[in-house]
Amino acid sequence: MSVTASETRYATVQIALHWLIVVLFATNFLISDDMGRALRIKLQGGVPDQFAALVHPPVGLAILVLMVVRIGLRWWLGAPALPERPALMDRLAPLGASGPLCGFAGGTFVGHGRMGCGHFWCGGCA
Repeated sequence: MSVTASETRYATVQIALHWLIVVLFATNFLISDDMGRALRIKLQGGVPDQFAALVHPPVGLAILVLMVVRIGLRWWLGAPALPERPALMDRLAPLGASGPLCGFAGGTFVGHGRMGCGHFWCGGCA
């Protein structure tokens, strides 16, 4: 079990903390459907009894605390150097700014291919 980050890998404690946060985040995401109903009950003066209303807030706070710990560990233990970019990424990068992809992004976010987020993100290529 490594306690410090090496040149090519994060420390084991950093990796474990990362995956713990992922599991907690996924749990909160999956149980958050009832939070809207719980909020309406709370705003009407009631006491929500849904499982999500009881679990969602403390899990969210745990994620916040663990993220602060994770940032502190990264500062204290360090992080591996960034790897060289693979040649495949260099070949595929221009495809990200191609017309079909941006047309899809613009149509998805706004409903038109020539307006909104997709048009802005792709530099007007749609």
